[in-house]
Amino acid sequence: MSDPAAMARQLLRQWLNSPDEEVLRSIDLLGRAAIRAAANATVRLSRSSDSSAPAGGVLAELEAFAASFSGDPAPRRRSWFGARPAPEPSPPNLNTLVERLERERDAIAHRMIVLAADRDKLQESQADLDQALELIRRLGTVVAAGVRELAHDQPGRSAFLDQTVTPALLVREQDVLTQQTVTNQGVLALQLVEEGQRVLGQSLERACETTIAVLRTAIATRQAVAGHRDLLEQADALDRSAQAAREALGSHRDAERALADAVEQVRRAVDATQSRSAAF
Repeated sequence: MSDPAAMARQLLRQWLNSPDEEVLRSIDLLGRAAIRAAANATVRLSRSSDSSAPAGGVLAELEAFAASFSGDPAPRRRSWFGARPAPEPSPPNLNTLVERLERERDAIAHRMIVLAADRDKLQESQADLDQALELIRRLGTVVAAGVRELAHDQPGRSAFLDQTVTPALLVREQDVLTQQTVTNQGVLALQLVEEGQRVLGQSLERACETTIAVLRTAIATRQAVAGHRDLLEQADALDRSAQAAREALGSHRDAERALADAVEQVRRAVDATQSRSAAF
């Protein structure tokens, strides 16, 4: 709209030479296209307001996965009966979580593009509504001037402008104002959704880059610690076995020595008996 005041004066000249019904139809069309476009743009908000649930779910799973590695791995319980301990339940597959994180990150990037397009449409609707409202208010001004100017020369036309056109313009102004309020609220809501998606996208980006690297390191560290404990337990077992063998070997030698002493004592007793018999 180049000049709302000039357009308002042009419309008033047309209305002064047009039937009443045509004037009212013309007033009814004021801002209608802008209202319709703004309403259609506002409908897009419903598809954009609930788009973070999947990403929130995978982030919650990642948080739970990270919590499972927050402490030291529990030492393995040794069985005294040779039975193998029950296997520990395996944690969620980290690679699967990574794939889901990357999918959600890409989905949010796509949603940001869609949200930007929706925001542009809403802002265009805002501009159209502003122009329509400006034109309607300019028409109210020139119509009020026409009522005064035509009061003596064309009292009937002056009365039509005052009693019919002016109220119709006020109704259209109220309609445009209502849609303008709704559209402004829609723009604010869309900005909040965009900001939420931006923060969520940044969280997913950090999760894909930093958090996953930390978790991979934690997994490797936990496995290394568990392996180190296994080696220590095996070394302790070997030490205990060697000590038991040494103790068993020492006991065996003592028994052999005692047996040899007993045999020697028996032999001495036999020799002594034989010597006494020969003497008699």
